[in-house]
Amino acid sequence: MSKFAIPNVDIPKLTDSEQKFQYLLNIVQDLQQRVTSHDDLIAELATLRTENATLKAEITNLRAQLESPTSRTTAKNDSDSSSVFPSLVNAVNQTSAAPIPSYSAVAARSVSKPVNKKRKLAAGRTFMPVDPSAPRGFEYLYLNRKRKLTRAEVRRNLRLLGFDLSRVLDICFPGPKVIGLLVHVQYKEEVISLLAAAKVPLVDASFVG
Repeated sequence: MSKFAIPNVDIPKLTDSEQKFQYLLNIVQDLQQRVTSHDDLIAELATLRTENATLKAEITNLRAQLESPTSRTTAKNDSDSSSVFPSLVNAVNQTSAAPIPSYSAVAARSVSKPVNKKRKLAAGRTFMPVDPSAPRGFEYLYLNRKRKLTRAEVRRNLRLLGFDLSRVLDICFPGPKVIGLLVHVQYKEEVISLLAAAKVPLVDASFVG
């Protein structure tokens, strides 16, 4: 079974509204983790493709230099070149011949990586009892943005700031220069602390819309 599998629960049979709420919250967090994992894999695959294209360009330049008439002005130079460059050319050719890893190969390699601490904590929260005295509900926090961003770019930047993305339930763009983050009220203080550490100001909700 996939580590992102969602329990098969008949919601109407959950008579306790608190249980229904917790079940739906768990589904949202599981889907958020799946999207985050796919974003990481796509970014890694794009990086590998870029590196491969760069290596191919370098190989083309090296071959052009080796085949240039100016590199063979004398027989001695030819002999020297043949004794110096073969190992380099062979190494470059081997690099060029290396196939680009498929999406499934990258995914398999990524799955084998150890689960980090934040993901373990996020998984653990799924099985924690609900504290009736704890604050409940969700709230949007708003940030500035200098340019147009995709949700994947926003998630990558939030991850660099130390966010637990499983607790960011939604990312929206309510205005041309504003980003909205939907978080549980219990996570709000930690979000504000992470933003303050990075000197990222919040936007007053009254100015949004």
